Amino acid sequence: MSGFTLDKTVVKRIQTAQQAFLELPLDAKNQSAINTNFGCITLMLQTTPGLEMETRNGEWIAAPPIDDTLVINVGDLLARWSDNRLPINVHRVRNTSTTERFSIAMFHDPNPTEPSHQLT
Repeated sequence: MSGFTLDKTVVKRIQTAQQAFLELPLDAKNQSAINTNFGCITLMLQTTPGLEMETRNGEWIAAPPIDDTLVINVGDLLARWSDNRLPINVHRVRNTSTTERFSIAMFHDPNPTEPSHQLT
């Protein structure tokens, strides 16, 4: 793309996210730690099964890839801003396939230098 540049802070955040992804520890069951995303919203494109979400009853359900769709996770900050009207997505990744699993995620977070207020 001619003339397209990314702000250096955006590049740094992408690199940090990639580094965190690359260092995601797997346990003996070949799964990541149970976690939430700390920011507002995460958009994720997945092409291989493995993402699981925890229900309010504590059960784990698969979030299988669906062609031409994105997974949208609500992060800790957005849950707090919405007074939990938008609940946090507790999730984990288990690679039960015989191939490597890759996901493309975009983390949307507010500007840390701007004041924030609870949504009403």
